[in-house]
Order: sequence, then structure tokens, then C-alpha cells
Amino acid sequence: MSDPEFRLLVVCTANRCRSPLAEAIARDRFATRRWTRSAAISSGTRAEDGLPATEGTELTAERLGLDVNAHSSRALTDDVIGWANLVLCMERRQALHVSSHFPGSFDITFPLRDFARRATAAPRKRGECAGHWVARLSTARAPGDLLGNDHRDDIADPAGKSLRRYWRAANEIEALIDEVIAAADGG
Repeated sequence: MSDPEFRLLVVCTANRCRSPLAEAIARDRFATRRWTRSAAISSGTRAEDGLPATEGTELTAERLGLDVNAHSSRALTDDVIGWANLVLCMERRQALHVSSHFPGSFDITFPLRDFARRATAAPRKRGECAGHWVARLSTARAPGDLLGNDHRDDIADPAGKSLRRYWRAANEIEALIDEVIAAADGG
């Protein structure tokens, strides 16, 4: 299927662990499919600009055959949100943060696990651009869906924990990104 023209923004808290891994995985998948008009970047809800990925992130990315050594953390801004046509967050509270701090972003902002579930249930149609597909998947949601303390859609933050935790988070992220990419490719 054709390149959906994704402008994917992946969000976590500090933009040093989960979102840089998700960005690298998405870029790898876009390149594999030759989706040259699709791009991925990452940012953090509490990120300081200019910090590298953590050592655990670098080692985990290397194990996946990916390189995050040039990563530099990025704070979430209006410009970053404005660039994206899909925002995937590692936790529900991050999706709530994005939606509440950046007016108009709710329709394109999802927890990664939630979006993968929705995307798998309703794959992109032939010729459907990414923006229309994301809008279609967003129609059955309400802002209140992001409220509460349900952590089932969260991907645990491995920061400061063992490499096993980084690997677990990376495996979850990789599987979910693969589900999204498969659905974007028409199921």
C-alpha cells in the first residue's frame, strides 16, 4: 500500500527512554516499507532540551539493531504538536497532558496501546491518507476516556531500572508499533 504520509510524534515523560526507542523503531519500519514521506520524532511532557538517551536506552536500541546515540531530548511545544498528524503516548496520563495543554490535539493523540488496538480493528483503507485514518479512529472517543487511573494502556517507564525492564518496554513498544504499521499498511 502507498506511503500514508505519517508525521508521527511519540511522547513519554523525559524523552530519554521509551519515546526515543519508539521513534527509532518507527523510523526503521518506515524505511523498511520505503515510506519516504513518513517521519517520526519524539518529545517529552517534562523533557529538558538537549539531553542524550539513557545508557539503558542506548544498549536496548543496539540490541534491536537500532541507533539512538545521536538522540537529543526535546520538550513538547506547540510547534512540535503542530507538526504531527498522529501523537502516540507511552501512558494515558501523557495523552491527557497533551490533549489538555495543546488545544485541538485530542483527535490525533492516543496512548500507543489504545491506538494499536483501534488500528488493528479498523485498518487504513486503500488510498486513505494518515490524517483521515487517524480521524476515523478518533470518532468513537471522548476526552473523558483519558481520565481515571486505569494503567492497562501504559508502558512502564524503565528509567533507573534494570536492563531487563528496558528490554521489556522495548519489546512492548516494538510489538505495538508493528501492529500500527501493519494496520496502516491495510491490515
